[in-house]
Amino acid sequence: MRSLATYFLLFSLAFLQSCGTDDDEDCSATICDAGYADLNFQIIDSNTGENIFDNIASSEGITVVETSNDLEADFQVIEKNEQKTLVIYTFNDAEFSVMYADEEIFTVSVEGEAITEGCCPTIAITDLSIEGAEYMYDETNDIHVVERSVRSHFTNDESLENYHAFFENSRLQIDAIPDTNDLEMDVKPGNKLVFKLLQYEDPIPEAVDDEITRIVYFEVDPNANSFLITSDNFSEYKVVTGISGSISNITFVEQGEIVGEKLNDNEWKISLNTSAVTETDININVDQAETIFSKSTYEDVWMPIYYTHLFY
Repeated sequence: MRSLATYFLLFSLAFLQSCGTDDDEDCSATICDAGYADLNFQIIDSNTGENIFDNIASSEGITVVETSNDLEADFQVIEKNEQKTLVIYTFNDAEFSVMYADEEIFTVSVEGEAITEGCCPTIAITDLSIEGAEYMYDETNDIHVVERSVRSHFTNDESLENYHAFFENSRLQIDAIPDTNDLEMDVKPGNKLVFKLLQYEDPIPEAVDDEITRIVYFEVDPNANSFLITSDNFSEYKVVTGISGSISNITFVEQGEIVGEKLNDNEWKISLNTSAVTETDININVDQAETIFSKSTYEDVWMPIYYTHLFY
């Protein structure tokens, strides 16, 4: 955070002499503050109402960028009404991007005008808008309360070893490995919803290298509200499965059924059972009772996002 001391000094010097509009008022001995406006934000979990930066995540991960010049803004996180509160300081019209690590929490656009009362000027906010999140204005405390949905494993200690997710604006890229029946795959930018199921097993925790990971991927039209995938249309949905232990194999699904129903923009309810056989005669059988797949951010074929992304 850039220090406000420089601004305070410049404004104090500028207004050390008479800075009022009333010629009858003697302002020669008045030292004015910088005349900035402070914007106050509390960021809460939309599911629980809990202040995210009180208990769920560290406020040290917050950064604020003034987007017009791509420079770090003047801000700090303070205790206000016994809750962590983000305060952004501005001296003029500006737009800010509020980030947590590499995730944008919300953007704020503000307009203001200079007002002089007595000897010293201040900035009065005439318009403020927030995008990227729902919010309300607490007029009593002059705080904008911003709501974002936090990933459930941050609040309920849910294990990520069994991982159910989907990725927007994506597509599956599947390539054959030369001279084998195995496949290489990745998730690329595209115009589909890509779904990912990952199941992890560690049969004997004391043993070394006995862990097994199974995956199923497929892609769906983003306008769909439900789907039924069977052996008749596996190729249309590009359904692939894989197993990873001492070696890793990915192949097309041969038998089974996948049933999905959209609940909202962030969740699908899906059940599946699929089976396939790899080139080395390894059976890959994946069964998943009806469960929720949540909107996420793709990171790697074989891994979930272990505590690296906070928000849906």
